[in-house]
Parts: sequence; structure tokens; C-alpha cells
Amino acid sequence: RQSALRSVGNGFWLLLGDIPSFFHQGTVGGFLLWLFLIPGFLTIWKERRRLAVHAVVLIASSFFIISFVLHFSREHLMDVSWILAFFVAAGIVSVSDALAHRWKKISTAALSSFIAVVFSLHLLQVDRIETGRLFRKPMVPETLAVASVIRQFPSDAVIAVPGHANSAQQYALLSNRSIALFQPETLEYLLQKGTLEEAFATYGVTHAVLYPETLSRDMQRAIPGVTILPRERMPTVPAPAPGAALRLLLHWIQ
Repeated sequence: RQSALRSVGNGFWLLLGDIPSFFHQGTVGGFLLWLFLIPGFLTIWKERRRLAVHAVVLIASSFFIISFVLHFSREHLMDVSWILAFFVAAGIVSVSDALAHRWKKISTAALSSFIAVVFSLHLLQVDRIETGRLFRKPMVPETLAVASVIRQFPSDAVIAVPGHANSAQQYALLSNRSIALFQPETLEYLLQKGTLEEAFATYGVTHAVLYPETLSRDMQRAIPGVTILPRERMPTVPAPAPGAALRLLLHWIQ
């Protein structure tokens, strides 16, 4: 159980890690979003100040709970992105209204529609960054290969694995074995403290896979009774080569 001071420090670290996502091109579309978000916020602040305050407090309280109470490290911008979209929409209308007063021949509705279309096309191009990252390395072949190895262990085995909780869940579902999630940093800390054997005994861990070669050797020396298979010795399954039509479809998606 970590101390209160360490918990607060961890919360500040997680909060600082969430701030850049408000400006990254791959998450909010970069500078273009703030080009309309700021005028939208100022408009709401001028006309309905209480609503603007509630929106800001909702964003701040959400990230406070996520960082300082729940200690979630995953990006949670999607939980409050609707507020940003609301400010952007208000900004598009306010900017369009200001331009319409200067250009009498063009209505506010026409300008708003034009800006919304351009902004949507920009976000569509920005999505290529995220989809390109997701499709760069398909995880299905690796997941199937790991699950096939785990399936060969005894039915009552408990296997320690690193990585994301979603990957651990997939290994468990595909192999019908019990999975315990241990990050390499945690195992290194337990090795330094000399409590790795106690921790594995607490969770009933009998096998460990996917850890680096050096860490695996240190673990094997500390707990010889646990079967450890390093990542370097895991079998690989090559991803199937897509046909011409599938490559074209993936190119359009990306």
C-alpha cells in the first residue's frame, strides 16, 4: 500500500501526462481545434457564464478523479471530448456570425456549413495518424501464437504475463488458462526486495512468459520452481499477406 505522499505525486504525474493530449494532432486535430475552441469558450463565457464554468469544472473534476483517485494511466480525453466539441461548435457559429457581418452577401449558415465541412475533412485526414498506428503492427498473429503456447500448460496453471490488461484477457479467453498481469518494472522491484517468490505464491503463479531474456534469467534464479519462457523464445506467426483489394481498402481507411 503506497503512502499518501506517493499517491499524490503519482496523481500529479498522471495529470501532467494527460495534458499534451489536448493539443496533439492525433487526438484533437492540433491547432485547428483551438482556433475555434477559444472563440467558442469566450462566447459561452460572455452569454452563459454558468454553463462555461460548469463545463470547465466537469473537465477538471473528471481528470482529478482519474489521476488522483483511480490512478488510471490510459488517456481519457474521450470522456470529455463532447465538451470540446461543444465549444468548437459555438466557436464556428460565432466566427461565422462575425464574418457574415463583414461580408453581407454570405449568410452565417453558409459560412458555418463551409467551416464545418473543412473542419470535418481535416479531422478525417488526422484520423490517418491513429489508424496508421493501429494497423502498422497487427497484434492478432502474436496473440494467437502466445495463446497457443499457453494452452500447452497444465489446466490449473497460472501464467504471469506483461503488457496491457486487454492482451491478458485475450490470452485467457483463447487459452482457457488463468492469467496474472505483472509488469516488468514490478518484477524488477520485487527482485530487488527479494519478495518475488512470495508475490508469485500469493497469486499461485506457476509459469511466466513474454518477459525479456535478462529479466527471465534473474527470475529463474530467484524462483527455480516456476517455468519461464522469455519473449525471445516465443514462436512467431507471420501475418497473412493481404490481397490487392484488401490493400486498397486498408489504404482508403488509413
